Amino acid sequence: MDRRAGDRRRGDSPEGVGGRRARLPGRDNRHVRRAPDRAGPAGRAARTHEPQVQNNLDADPPFEPWRTEALRRGYRASISVPLVYKNTLYGVLNLYAGQSDVFDDVEVAVLRELGEMIGYAVNAVERKKALVSDSAVELRFSITDMNVTALQFARQTGSRFEFEALVEQADGSLRAFFTVSGASFEETERFARDTSVIRDLNLIADRDGDLFFEAIISESSFLTSVMEYGAHPTELIATPEGGELTVELPQNGDVKAFLEMFLDTYEGAELLARRELDRPIQTEEEFKAVYEKRLTQRETEVLRTAYFAGFFEWPRESSGSDVADILGVSQPTVNRHVRSGERKLFELVFEGD
Repeated sequence: MDRRAGDRRRGDSPEGVGGRRARLPGRDNRHVRRAPDRAGPAGRAARTHEPQVQNNLDADPPFEPWRTEALRRGYRASISVPLVYKNTLYGVLNLYAGQSDVFDDVEVAVLRELGEMIGYAVNAVERKKALVSDSAVELRFSITDMNVTALQFARQTGSRFEFEALVEQADGSLRAFFTVSGASFEETERFARDTSVIRDLNLIADRDGDLFFEAIISESSFLTSVMEYGAHPTELIATPEGGELTVELPQNGDVKAFLEMFLDTYEGAELLARRELDRPIQTEEEFKAVYEKRLTQRETEVLRTAYFAGFFEWPRESSGSDVADILGVSQPTVNRHVRSGERKLFELVFEGD
């Protein structure tokens, strides 16, 4: 089967949409953005998120201005495949063939799956960029939309909800850590049981009345939806009066598209602040210097002794009691300093503080 990609000049594809390659966030998307306002196949694909097939360009051209150019190049059939992840459109891939009636149901199904795979891959790249980029854009919003589960909970219980962190599981689900103030464990558990967004709720600690929880959150959750658009949530606070969300996006990401989506999707959403974040990459020596500066002299002594004594090996070559005997201190002292040093290291690794 003869499939042709054509060259990359703007006039080669329907509607001026970049027909031979997918346009990605942060790049020149202006042609794709115009497509939904037009009647051609690429426009319909962008608007409906469904592949659009033209199997006989001689008899049924996409639209008249493009017909002469298509026939001159030998195109006889085309398909426009949206590159989509969930509800996010990352571009449209246009493919052309030199024969009519070549895009049958099987071909369309395979190409639809290809478009979804590309969309998923682009989304994954955007999410990773938000986490590891040395420069980012931080956006802070106020939100009052009661479709947001955290706001529902705060309003219903008269409490304060504060998001702490998200951890992506191996199966793609998300584990959320959060703190609840002003609501009992029973109230929180009952709310979680009545919603489809939260499952496997576990109380980790009671910090003087502030309850620290972890739970699995579903694909339909507010935070999951935010991440699907390439943003990394860093703060979510909800009270009975409303909430605030802070997210980070890579500086070369499609910040404008995220802004438009968020403000259009969530009722009462308002942008409170935007700022550029500069996070210079540290060398190994700089990271080590920052970490060691945080340790006390005693923590450094205990950690170095424990490390060279094989305390961190598996199986352990020395126990906490062995390390304590070496240092001439009690085992609880060793455990306390080891835990403190580990916490400071993990703060640098996971919070980039």
